Amino acid sequence: MSRFSDCQQRLLIDQNLKYVHWGDEDIIKGLSLFSLSPKGYDVVREQWLIPLPTGRTLQKYLELIPIAPDEPLPLVFQALNRQFIETKFDSLFTQCIMGLDEVAVDDRFCYDRKLDQVFGGIKYAAVYCARGLFNKSWKMPLQFLNNCSI
Repeated sequence: MSRFSDCQQRLLIDQNLKYVHWGDEDIIKGLSLFSLSPKGYDVVREQWLIPLPTGRTLQKYLELIPIAPDEPLPLVFQALNRQFIETKFDSLFTQCIMGLDEVAVDDRFCYDRKLDQVFGGIKYAAVYCARGLFNKSWKMPLQFLNNCSI
């Protein structure tokens, strides 16, 4: 049981409990698993019966994160800061470099209600990212620029 969070333990112990207020760590773990495989996430929730936030709960959480072109991603910097503090900066994992990459994006137009702005019409965007120096598979986007090409 110690592998489960407090929220998960409450749901496992009390089968009649219909609702739990998921903590940030539960949401982050759920988003991590969902980003790897939405189908796998559904299998873990529905067939293995491991309590995880619903897809709609994850979506609501993501809607709270301010993401806009040409603006830094503040929650990413907070997560990086927490990760580096936990490893106490003495790990090779914390060694990283800044990179600039160009990514293909969907060029259809879309309207963002929160920002009251229309985006789209471009095929490529530039992305500033941190990349692991000794952990080549680690890459974290920090900011993307809509009207910029490398």
